[in-house]
Amino acid sequence: MANRQQFSEMVIYIESCNSGSMLEHRPSNVQIYGVSAADPNNPSYGYYIDEKRDACIADQFSAHWLLHCKKSDLTETTFQDQFQYLRSQVKLSTPCQYGNNVRTILQLSARSHFSSFGD
Repeated sequence: MANRQQFSEMVIYIESCNSGSMLEHRPSNVQIYGVSAADPNNPSYGYYIDEKRDACIADQFSAHWLLHCKKSDLTETTFQDQFQYLRSQVKLSTPCQYGNNVRTILQLSARSHFSSFGD
């Protein structure tokens, strides 16, 4: 996608075990800011379990990410604010951030579709 110039910059969140491995070796010539649920060598953990269906509905990272998006003023909250919140709330894995750290000072709503999140 980057080679075909299909985007100029990208923000990506990845929730999976070892999700940091998908971001740690990204090309240096693309403007990507990424947040992973876990570092490259460790799992992410289930948080909401539906015992009747024996299924994990969400892991701890995504549950806190969604909660933060819903309760925060996204015109005031920066990517770094959100990342710090995730690091403080997610106890079972280690959220990591990668890439374009200039993005961390921008508000979440500056270039996102989150402004109608939860409506």
